[in-house]
Amino acid sequence: MLAAGALIWGEVLRAVQEASPGVVDVRSTAHDILDGIALGLA
Repeated sequence: MLAAGALIWGEVLRAVQEASPGVVDVRSTAHDILDGIALGLA
């Protein structure tokens, strides 16, 4: 269930990055958050 949420987040972030190519910082920050969640559940 959570993995599906992470995949959805990935798709959303990818769409945002394509729409505005300068948003790499937002994407990396969100990726760090997802990594933290994954580590917290492990």
